Amino acid sequence: MEKFENTDFAISEAYKSSASGNLCITLIKKENDKFIFLDFNIKKLLERFKLLEIHPFFDRLTSSFYFLSGILMALFAFLMLGFSLFKVLTHIHNLEIMDFFKPIIYITIAVAIFDLAKTLLEGVLFKSYKREVTEFKTFIKFILSIMIALSIEVLMLVFKISLNYPEKMINALYLFVGISLMMGSVAFFVKRKNLI
Repeated sequence: MEKFENTDFAISEAYKSSASGNLCITLIKKENDKFIFLDFNIKKLLERFKLLEIHPFFDRLTSSFYFLSGILMALFAFLMLGFSLFKVLTHIHNLEIMDFFKPIIYITIAVAIFDLAKTLLEGVLFKSYKREVTEFKTFIKFILSIMIALSIEVLMLVFKISLNYPEKMINALYLFVGISLMMGSVAFFVKRKNLI
């Protein structure tokens, strides 16, 4: 609650109304011994001041597309988890250490896809006015999951090359350098955007 100096006005922080489900703020004015409460729908307030432009048809179309995309991505993430488990169970009698790498990569990518799906669905079902920061954080989490999957793939490749083709170890080095550059770029991006 913020009270303005030398006035009888105070304003609340933004909150979700339990009655309407909309994002609101409340203005409080003191009149003699009474308090007057005025509730404002933030979305309508921003529209009235021309700070927010809404196109109902395209807004619904975009929300529907994001909702469907989020549901499908979550479904594919669960399918990838099931597939990784299936890959392990089908080789249960003659498992080797290398047989665990690919399922781990599938699981890591499934986590990245599910995170992205969750953010899409949150954006549709629970609209946030801090969307830019959320999108940046989602992007970073997605890229980090992909980099983890790539690092696991490189580790698997190093094992394979060292056992069968030691003369091709330079290729694994190139991949390590590429992932290191990606990590450096992400770290620079995070520092510039002050996301941590």
